[in-house]
Amino acid sequence: MSAASNRAKADKGPDAWRPPLRSYWCTYSRAWTDIKHVYGLSVTEPEKTALIEMLDTCA
Repeated sequence: MSAASNRAKADKGPDAWRPPLRSYWCTYSRAWTDIKHVYGLSVTEPEKTALIEMLDTCA
């Protein structure tokens, strides 16, 4: 991730920010989901919608 991309992301979740490369959506959404699972964190409805869309790009 470039410095500019990292600044644009800040602390936004997948409902407010997505990696600029659609080819990275699968990796990003899997990592986000894994972290939520490991720490027992909830997922908001907007996050869920965005994650489903990004996970649909996985082969």
